[in-house]
Amino acid sequence: IFFRILAMTTTTLAALESYVLALDDAGRRSIREDLVEGSEAWYELSILEALEAGKAADKDTEELLSLYRLFSPGENADRLEFRRIFLAASAAPNGSSEQRQALKDIGENILRLRFNYPQISGRGPRALGGRGGGRTQEPSNSELPPQALPSTTDILERLYRGDPEVLNKGLPESCFQELDLCRLTDDRRLATFLASHRPQLPLLAGNPSLLTAVRGLVMRYKSQCGGVDWAPKEVLDLLTLEQLESLLEMEPSLRHDYSMVECLISRKFWDVLSTEAQNLMTRQQRRDSVLKVVAFIDTSCQPQHSHDVATSESMRLESSRSFDSEVGSVDYYSPDHGRKTTGSLQVRFLYEALHLGVQVALFDKELLLRYLREAPQHARLFSLPGFLCEDDCERQLCLAYTQQSAVRAHIQHFILEDDFVESVKPLLDESCRQTLRSLRDERALLTGRPLGHTDADSAWLQRMTGQARVELLPHNPSEFLPEEGVKLSVRLKNVPRLTVRIYEINAENYYVSNQKRFTSDINLEGVGASLEHEFTYGQPPVIEHDEDLEFPDLAGRCGLFVLDLVGSALRARAVIRKGTLSLIHKPSPAGHVAYVLGPDRGVVRRGARLYLGGRWYAGDEAAGGRIIVPYGKREEALDVVIAGLGTAQFSQFRRQAEAYELKACFCLLPESVIMGKKAKLLVCPRLLCCGRRCDPRLLRKAEVTVTMRTGDEGIPVVRSFPGLDLTDPEVSVEFLVPPRLRSLEAAFTAEVVNHTRGAAEPMAASRTWSVDDHADTDHLHELYLAHAADGYELRVLGKDGEAQEGVPCHVSLEGRLSVDAPPLTTDRTGAVRLGALPHVRSLRASACGVSRSWELLPAQGRLGISLPGQVDALEGEDVRLPCPYLYTKLEPHLVSLTELCGPDDQWLSRGWPEALSLEEASAGAGACGVLVLRGLRHGHYRLLFAGASGEPLRTVAVHIHKGRRWQGEGYVLRHDAILENRERPSALTITSTAVQPGAVTVGVAGVGAGTRLHVFGFHFLPPKLPELVSQLQDVNREAHAHVTFPFQQWQNLYQSGLSLGTESSYVLRRRKAESQVGNMMQKPHLLLQPREVRETVFAAEEMTCAAYADAQCMSYGAPMMQACMSSARCRSVSAMPEPCLEYRPTGDINSFQDFLDSEPFVALNLVPTAEGEVRVEADLSEFTSLLVVAADDRGVAHA
Repeated sequence: IFFRILAMTTTTLAALESYVLALDDAGRRSIREDLVEGSEAWYELSILEALEAGKAADKDTEELLSLYRLFSPGENADRLEFRRIFLAASAAPNGSSEQRQALKDIGENILRLRFNYPQISGRGPRALGGRGGGRTQEPSNSELPPQALPSTTDILERLYRGDPEVLNKGLPESCFQELDLCRLTDDRRLATFLASHRPQLPLLAGNPSLLTAVRGLVMRYKSQCGGVDWAPKEVLDLLTLEQLESLLEMEPSLRHDYSMVECLISRKFWDVLSTEAQNLMTRQQRRDSVLKVVAFIDTSCQPQHSHDVATSESMRLESSRSFDSEVGSVDYYSPDHGRKTTGSLQVRFLYEALHLGVQVALFDKELLLRYLREAPQHARLFSLPGFLCEDDCERQLCLAYTQQSAVRAHIQHFILEDDFVESVKPLLDESCRQTLRSLRDERALLTGRPLGHTDADSAWLQRMTGQARVELLPHNPSEFLPEEGVKLSVRLKNVPRLTVRIYEINAENYYVSNQKRFTSDINLEGVGASLEHEFTYGQPPVIEHDEDLEFPDLAGRCGLFVLDLVGSALRARAVIRKGTLSLIHKPSPAGHVAYVLGPDRGVVRRGARLYLGGRWYAGDEAAGGRIIVPYGKREEALDVVIAGLGTAQFSQFRRQAEAYELKACFCLLPESVIMGKKAKLLVCPRLLCCGRRCDPRLLRKAEVTVTMRTGDEGIPVVRSFPGLDLTDPEVSVEFLVPPRLRSLEAAFTAEVVNHTRGAAEPMAASRTWSVDDHADTDHLHELYLAHAADGYELRVLGKDGEAQEGVPCHVSLEGRLSVDAPPLTTDRTGAVRLGALPHVRSLRASACGVSRSWELLPAQGRLGISLPGQVDALEGEDVRLPCPYLYTKLEPHLVSLTELCGPDDQWLSRGWPEALSLEEASAGAGACGVLVLRGLRHGHYRLLFAGASGEPLRTVAVHIHKGRRWQGEGYVLRHDAILENRERPSALTITSTAVQPGAVTVGVAGVGAGTRLHVFGFHFLPPKLPELVSQLQDVNREAHAHVTFPFQQWQNLYQSGLSLGTESSYVLRRRKAESQVGNMMQKPHLLLQPREVRETVFAAEEMTCAAYADAQCMSYGAPMMQACMSSARCRSVSAMPEPCLEYRPTGDINSFQDFLDSEPFVALNLVPTAEGEVRVEADLSEFTSLLVVAADDRGVAHA
């Protein structure tokens, strides 16, 4: 300790020497004043001076608090804390409790030492003698005392003192009920705790100290930053909507805090403002939802103007404190984001309401005036995460307020109203007022109203009269249903006759010939129209008028239509698609299995085809419309034409190469490897084709080879098991263990036919175990762990199994927290009784120079259940999951259900404790009962399970969808996609285990055709017993268990203001002109036979004036279906929050166990009855432990 202290003080040694050698107080004061205020040396000397002046060394005194505020915590915080405590120990009386507590803090909190005595304020009279300290040791014994394991009070006291292990490693959830976060007075420690325990924070929802502590943290942060209305958003993001509203009631000043208002909006209105919600709404409904946000800000958040906000430099700088290293502040505002106010949010939503109003032809005068009044007073806000982030809106917001498209459209609508002009004039500068007058004159002329003055320019009047306009209005529908007709709104001027030519495009021919998406710049010159309509109007040339054009003859028709509106040498074009086709497909050993879906999302069983790679692939009507697409020689992205129901669709298809992967699990009990006896090996092979499980019977020439190397030379002894039957999901083999075994390797080999390559591919998987024979050591003892009546028992035995009495043992327990047990000694049976070991996941023991470690099963004798990572259900359905732990009732600090929102579900929306209910255990439900989720609305949820005895946290993602079941229970049909979830919705559960004389009976719920049971009986616990469970879990995991197949989202294309060529204009004008005397020639036509039915042919010509529509089509026309490996949004099961154990892939086998008279009991591949029962006839009374594992292709359970 002395050398560590010396090393930590070398940086300020000169200042300390000068301070100590000073002759008087004035000299010492001058030395301190010469130092840089806030430096380490200045900090230490200030504390030393306060201590020498007789002031308390407690950090909570005002004097030291001021010093701590001046010196901000950083990398040297622990070092400075060490010096402060050391100075406190020096100033305390020798042998006093203050000195003992300070020395203990130095050892535990700074030097990370562990002391084997209770806390100073604890139970026993263990006094420290002298300045260095000492303790009176209790007589060693062979039983771990209960007080050796930290109680809830002990753990919480360590947290309050700032123990980094508790702060960073994780507080057990069983301590959450008694946790008082207000006792974490240091902001840095509180922020560290919140960041490291973020996944468990929903379990603290019922703890009132959480809000109180967060309130203090937020207000102190704002105070240190000069009172800025910008609370730390990374802290507020940890709270749910209910907690944010409660915090607002506790601290009303946060109503105009920008971060607070943003968090409230993102949680309160996410269900109506998210992209998924917006896709379900009409434009009118979108506008109404935005106006609700504006009303909420008005009534609840008290927006402030920019000039009311403090402009200090601290307001513009990021805080030096990092509350969460993983979730930093994202700067999605303009560079002067420090000046953002709640009014900036309000103005941004006002513009969104104006923008949506234009799209539905709904204009609001008061809304416009309010926007013009408030917009210049607030900094501009372009986007928010998750919504309000469209690129076109951002470009418009960069313009002057009166030049923004939505604002101009509203002004043009109200410009002729005198009261509006008077209201808007004070909000504009002189140049804008001149523009407003010109705009008013233009609108008056176009609507036939008097100008109100006589100084109009004649050239301007002539130009306005001669202008023509054919414009499709922005509020035209973005899509039409197949059964409804087409209705278009158009704005016309100086168009006495409007001709609408309707072209029904042969989409299949177009896509196959051109191999590109359909755009509005297609050249239709010389092509006969399928239908033609003519509309005449008698308005004067100067008058602008809006008309609705209806085309009932398109009702009930699916296909691709181009509507050309031609009049006065101008043209507007609408591209309408009625009914879309979608494609879903997945890999299989036969190739890509694909299905074409119609507009009603049903499978097209007859006539479905795919054009891919230069050839057609037809659907098999007898197989329900299935289309088999062979694999390619390499993975590539190809264009695909989807045909069916008389129409076609263009998309992209990621064609995969035929690739196989072999996964195998090898389960071998180390205790079964006894010289001269037979050992049983369980092998679980799994074959995957392009990441998906397939039938293992496709494997040929399956063989298991066991290679055992013996002696110092490693002489191999090989045993092969060819011709394995892979009908069962698991296979087992037996082999005789030779003497002097040094290592053991098991390999599974087979071959599978790759039809694309036309050859058989070899497949192999293997695992190796090393054997510790103690040949290179003098150790004649070994450590073993066994089950006893009251828990675990550590035994020290000799080479021949003789008990070793009086052997000192050192035991370290590892859970969320690490604990060093006091010295223990074996009894006459060579045993040390450890007890039940709650909160402990692993332990390490050392004795006689031998050190061994064991991993313990998390369930600790209770049910172990492999819960699904994600559950997909529909609104109105009940979700039933077996409880992994034993609950008498649902405690809020142990079980929570939280609704999520935001991009990637990163925010907590609200808790749903009312949706949780616990059903008692029944014959088929398991001993721990069933948790029922009822009455959940559409959204994403996170379900947390925590054990009352320190068991690991279990997490299940629950997704509730709007839609219906599709083609079985494994698929959910939504409006925009089909979801596939291949995980079992109800987990496999062991309901009962009964050990009887001469037999063992096991009950299992949720069994299927592939469910198998494995029973293991052993004398001593294997070092890595959880591997038996984790390996069976890992081998059944697929790369893509949750797949989303999105549908095509077609948006109609509208194009206006195109000028016709000279020739086309002449032809169209002459066709309808009256014949005059002297000009009786035949009128020209675009086609000699305009009604002739012929094959449609397209040229390669493109219209340059329509180039922007091509980009618009590319942005709207997303591929309707992609391959599940790339374009489909796949979720890997391994990425889900699972309580899966991480262990080393190999384990050691101890050769000293040869003294055992019998090998462990191993019964593999037991098939349960239809009632889910298995009975094993065997006498297992000699074994201390019994492990039952139930496994199938979806999950694993153990007991």
